[in-house]
Amino acid sequence: MNVLIIEDEVIIGLHIETVLEGMGHKVLMIATNGKEALKCADEERVDLVISDIRVDGEKDGIDICEEIQTEHGCAIILITAYKDQGTLKKALGIEVEGYLVKPFNEEELESLVHSVARRYCDA
Repeated sequence: MNVLIIEDEVIIGLHIETVLEGMGHKVLMIATNGKEALKCADEERVDLVISDIRVDGEKDGIDICEEIQTEHGCAIILITAYKDQGTLKKALGIEVEGYLVKPFNEEELESLVHSVARRYCDA
């Protein structure tokens, strides 16, 4: 799958990239803000977006993912360190494949991505 990572913490973005590439997926970009992410989604075929909920810029990760999903119909996995009710309620407003709560481990990430890949490849 072609994956777009939206994560403003560089170390976490690179870790996700390493795991995904080890699984055989192509990471198109590690975007640190919505502007970069939206540009990538408009220029490349994105199958999966893995996004932190809180990223730099005017829009949060939920808004960015909703826009990309509406325009391009790709799968979404959200990452968050925040478990407050407002954030969770907003996140429930879009269709997502799953959530990762920081700190997450590689097995959790791999499991969610495998689930998306099975659905995507079977579609």
